[in-house]
Amino acid sequence: MLRSVPLLLLAISLVNGFPTLDISNLVARNSTSETFLQDDEVLVFDNGRAEVVHSGDFLNMLESMAIQSEAPQIDKSWLNFTSETNLQARDDCSATIVVTDKTERFVDWDIQMSPVIIGAGTGIDVFVANSYSASNAISVSAGVDYKIIENILGVSFSIDYTYTWTTQTTIQTKATVLPGQAGVMITMPFKNRKYGRSFCGRPGSLVQTGTWIADSYESKDYNGVNWVSGAISGCIKNQTALPLTRCHGEGEFI
Repeated sequence: MLRSVPLLLLAISLVNGFPTLDISNLVARNSTSETFLQDDEVLVFDNGRAEVVHSGDFLNMLESMAIQSEAPQIDKSWLNFTSETNLQARDDCSATIVVTDKTERFVDWDIQMSPVIIGAGTGIDVFVANSYSASNAISVSAGVDYKIIENILGVSFSIDYTYTWTTQTTIQTKATVLPGQAGVMITMPFKNRKYGRSFCGRPGSLVQTGTWIADSYESKDYNGVNWVSGAISGCIKNQTALPLTRCHGEGEFI
């Protein structure tokens, strides 16, 4: 029988303008060097410390931090901008200026952290494995110099938009997949999404040249491993055949 973990005062700090989780005031089941996650539990970690909390309390944390629990639909039409500035004028542009129009913070789709397991016998443990990854990304409208936008946003927000995180088995976390089930270890990551525009010229005489969307995760340390901020859990469903679809988001695990 699962034990619901009470939630106490949530301490919040700021990184890059966003509140980040401080788990020091959570009452939770302490994790060990090898953490076993039961049903409806997630592993939340921050600056080297990790705690196992009930998934309901995790949702309360998200609400306290103004993080959307579901990923919003990306507005792909934002990148349909067509510049009226001719190519020669853009080539002669002395300075590119970017403006951020909208910012969203949410729990993104599940990131796979292990192979998919089919349960058998008395159950099979599924562990975090090596070589699964998550990356920051930028998309731009047609005609915009991607590298220029990437460099400007990187300096403006102190974010490396080329950065990729990779899982390591140092994160000793597991769940059990019972007979009649299929499961995988996942991270429910915090993602920051910014929508913006790019301009050519200088203040007072700017011409819009394009639009951009920038997605970034946040880094946290767990047992000396750098991984994306969020919560680690098992995505386990009652099925005996593959493929296994995400528990949060669309698409299938590989």
